[in-house]
Amino acid sequence: MSLKMLFSKRLYFSYVIIIVISILSILKLHGASIGIYNIFFYGNSYKDPNLIFGQPRPVRGDDWNVYIPFIVSQSVENFSLINKNIGLGQIVGSMNDIPIWHWKEIFHSQSFPFFLLPLEYAFSFRWWLKGALLIMSVYLLTSFLTKQYIFALLMSVIFFFSPFFHWWYGTDYLEITSYVILTIYFSLKAFNYKTQRDLILNTAAFIYLVLSIALMIYPPVQISMALLVLFFLAGYIANNIKFINKPRLKMYSIAGCIAVSIISIVLVAYYFEFKDIIQILQNTSYPGKREVVGGGFPWQRFLFGFYNIELLNETKPIPPILDNQSEASSFFMLFPFVLPITFYYMIKNYLKKRKVDFIPLSLSLYLILSSIWILIGLPKVIAKVLLLNLVPANRMIIGIGVANLLLIIYFLSNLKIRKSFNYKVVAYVLAGIGFILHFILGYNLQLRYPFYAINDLIIFLVSIVAFFSILFLLLQKQKLFIILLLIYSLLSSYKVNPLYRGLSPMINSELARQIQKIEKNNIKKERWVVYNNLALGNYLVANGANSINSVHLYPQLNLWKKFDPDKKYYSVYNRYAHVIVAENVPNKIEFKLLRDDFFAIGVHPCHEILKELNVKYFVFTKKVNYSCLSEIEKIDYPALSLYIYKRSYN
Repeated sequence: MSLKMLFSKRLYFSYVIIIVISILSILKLHGASIGIYNIFFYGNSYKDPNLIFGQPRPVRGDDWNVYIPFIVSQSVENFSLINKNIGLGQIVGSMNDIPIWHWKEIFHSQSFPFFLLPLEYAFSFRWWLKGALLIMSVYLLTSFLTKQYIFALLMSVIFFFSPFFHWWYGTDYLEITSYVILTIYFSLKAFNYKTQRDLILNTAAFIYLVLSIALMIYPPVQISMALLVLFFLAGYIANNIKFINKPRLKMYSIAGCIAVSIISIVLVAYYFEFKDIIQILQNTSYPGKREVVGGGFPWQRFLFGFYNIELLNETKPIPPILDNQSEASSFFMLFPFVLPITFYYMIKNYLKKRKVDFIPLSLSLYLILSSIWILIGLPKVIAKVLLLNLVPANRMIIGIGVANLLLIIYFLSNLKIRKSFNYKVVAYVLAGIGFILHFILGYNLQLRYPFYAINDLIIFLVSIVAFFSILFLLLQKQKLFIILLLIYSLLSSYKVNPLYRGLSPMINSELARQIQKIEKNNIKKERWVVYNNLALGNYLVANGANSINSVHLYPQLNLWKKFDPDKKYYSVYNRYAHVIVAENVPNKIEFKLLRDDFFAIGVHPCHEILKELNVKYFVFTKKVNYSCLSEIEKIDYPALSLYIYKRSYN
């Protein structure tokens, strides 16, 4: 990138974003739901001094009960590849958002802050970096395609405020989306290279981004997004096929061979280093080698995007068909109303021997294929060839949502459509159909699930917003569409995540201080166990204690065979899982599967196996009386009392 490009006006907003997220990080502000721990300790009425705005979300369990404790634990363990405090020790390199000192972190930009900054500042910077990457990636691609920089900036903000991204903000969905969009961008830049230097730099960026996506190791989303990239690039190349001459084809071939070789070498190196873990994960009961048949995705969830504004009320029950708030979150799916227009003009241009724009066509084909897959299903042969048999419907939504937004951007800016009287009539008819569909959806939910309490006014207003969004889009009223969708996007997502300061509920609470105090004198690294509580296993790990019942990223078979030597319960614990330990009668051990990613083990605190495992410290949420245990600490919170016991091994 030249100095002229570096200081060009089109990049000024990027510098503003960097300044803003730097200030937010200095203030240690973020949007994680770690305040849930204070609700556990102090109750719902507690006025959390670190909660600036909004409310923590219990549904974000992967955030406050998995990723954050493991990130904090990694900082305690100096970012070791093997975290010794998880059961008998666990390789955490298979988890995307967990920073480790390892060469693969070169391709995980979200981990960089932890190697440069103190924990709380790094966590905050990482949180805002997710959104910044998404905004800047969409801006770069949109400005490249449209040459309309204000339009690109506003559409990137709309993209960012899609409810789906905020309900899944704590996961790596934003990074995958950003890398995919940047992969498309640098592929187009490489295709249009002017000098060999341009080709080299853009190919290098392409290689880095492909490896960043590949090493996230989440096939359902990776496959969905990889297909989107292939369809988009196919459309772009078809548009510019005459641009390819023999010299350029030779350079493309050389760049392609180099890219494939480097990517293959890195992936092979990764595979052989983590081969054992990969094989264990592939042979688990969950997630295992999951194959799906497609179809069965409720149409209510498919069109629920405009009703996502209803998800902001934490106390409102969610209809079973919507699962939970995160799963119910979606995009504003406007593409079904754009498709008829797109295909009509493609066919018309072809018949009149005018230039056909293949980008909206390729995006439309991707959207049709993906929608058929989740709503109806595809023949097994097609599904296997496209690897869609590995993509559950609820994970295909991210690819559909991103393609939907890209089609909207392209339709608004690049398609030249004559707005005849007949066209306007069609636009109003399609917008009217959108109104009816959203009205039926709201009425259907109201009728089937009265407890959901969605009222008639909300149904009407949501349907009206859908109507005008479709109408402004089809009439290509850029300003009106952007104003409406930007406002509605903000209203639908502004309260999804809280604004919170620091990580004190996990690292500075009374419980945290007691764990840290005990661990200072725990020279032999004797282990801990939490009874009858799902949230505190990882809490122990975050504060430097070795817990046998934290979240296990892959099954610790060497641990569980001590409890189950005959493998009677093998299918229960052979999985990624949250592990809860429950009290049981002496000399009896039982495993019980409670959910795909959640099982319980019943074992008496005085059982000999716990002695064999060197478990010395026990945490209970009630006072207990066991001959082998002596109370060493009681922590009284307003909403919860915690008892720490020490086991005697006389």
